[in-house]
Amino acid sequence: MSDIPPPWPLAEGLLNGEWTWPEPDAGHVLLLLDGVPELARHLNDWSGGQYHGNPLYAGTPFAAVQHLSPWLVQLAGPHDSILQRFLADGLAAEWGYLLVSQADPLAVADHLRALLQVRMPDDTPMLLRVADPAVIGAMLPAERSVVEAPWGPIAQLIVPDSVMNQWRAWHPAANPGHLPGLTIPPDGHRLNDTDVRHLQACDRRTDLRQLARFVAEHCPGWLGDANPHARLEALTREVAPLGLTSSTQWQRLCRLMARLRQTSLTAATFPGDIREILTDRQRGDGTARLRAALAHLEANETPATAMQEATTRPGATDPLGWDDIPPGHAQEAKSLLDDWLT
Repeated sequence: MSDIPPPWPLAEGLLNGEWTWPEPDAGHVLLLLDGVPELARHLNDWSGGQYHGNPLYAGTPFAAVQHLSPWLVQLAGPHDSILQRFLADGLAAEWGYLLVSQADPLAVADHLRALLQVRMPDDTPMLLRVADPAVIGAMLPAERSVVEAPWGPIAQLIVPDSVMNQWRAWHPAANPGHLPGLTIPPDGHRLNDTDVRHLQACDRRTDLRQLARFVAEHCPGWLGDANPHARLEALTREVAPLGLTSSTQWQRLCRLMARLRQTSLTAATFPGDIREILTDRQRGDGTARLRAALAHLEANETPATAMQEATTRPGATDPLGWDDIPPGHAQEAKSLLDDWLT
């Protein structure tokens, strides 16, 4: 795998790093897109109606919701208007990824359709998010050949990773015996235990990306310039033994931690009374303890302290809206503060 390029920063661009656009005889470059509302309409708008694409749900049991389908688009070149829109707006949100194949694009679309529904080791069917860059990386890792993983006609993957802020490109591992590639049975590809672990890691990655977006919107400045994914990964693992494992609980925890200006319950500066509440299982489940901790914090937080903390939070600009309250309207000010605290 020595010919697999090392990752390169997203900021360097698709073609300014380690990967080059293949020559015409080396295969088609395709873009698999998902996660954009009304994607079919946008594809038409972005290209002026000049594009070749296939909705993956067409001709499958999911055809009834084809408006939600991922699309496989054949790119005309590095300046393709759909590709340029993806590079401009779709990297942070991970709308999809690129792939290279010497096969007809219709054959590639059919192969991806066969991966839409896979089977767990116990034979339970599962819908696979084939357009998710992390999921395709879990299903088709560089260390597995076409004999070991369902690469099919896919010769290379070029994938954005918004967590690590980098591009990655790889191809199947060598197949020195030139053995036939893995075929997908009619009832779906069967996952092994390793596949399941990798896909579970993808689910957790998705949850943490959603939590990072929540923190950026509701807790600005709390994590500073640090990698939010790494900080949130560490925090959620730390509190898992306390029964704080759901997305809603994580959001409440982040609000609490941001108000305390803390990133770990084990920090020497973390308030002991709040730690005791969060770790005391006699107070109820994780959600009940979070509510108790917030109530305790609010009961011991003066309006002046709350105002000072809010307005001195990095990036905060009148977060409580005090500038909109006319002089002498103390009750309105109190109500606004109460709303913010809850």
